[in-house]
Amino acid sequence: MAHRPKDDFEGVTLKIGNQITLRPDPNDVSGSGYFTAQITARKMTGSFDPEETFAADKNWFNEWTSGATGQIDTGVYPADGEPFNQFRFLMSNVQYHMLKQTDRNGIITTTIDFAIRALTDAGDDSLTITVQ
Repeated sequence: MAHRPKDDFEGVTLKIGNQITLRPDPNDVSGSGYFTAQITARKMTGSFDPEETFAADKNWFNEWTSGATGQIDTGVYPADGEPFNQFRFLMSNVQYHMLKQTDRNGIITTTIDFAIRALTDAGDDSLTITVQ
């Protein structure tokens, strides 16, 4: 399951899902101060809405029901033709967790919700954002 959305989708949504915990400041005598904030949990998710194709070309439903994992690479998005401020999102280990057929101005699309998972045990490689 490798997918690089092209111009056949209208939007991509990413939710980082960080849980942030404030750490109390042990030196604050009032007990109301905080020393730092720390990310203690993360559940990254997202969705995109590609136009439907023939199942022989791309079978979203089979990938969803089989539990297959793969990557989503958006490619580089130009900024109004300018050579700067271009960006790319790479999610190297995703798993679809819901598909819903929708209609975009008479064109059949599928809204695909996915979980962004860690690629290695290090856990810091779920999402790569490249800005050029």
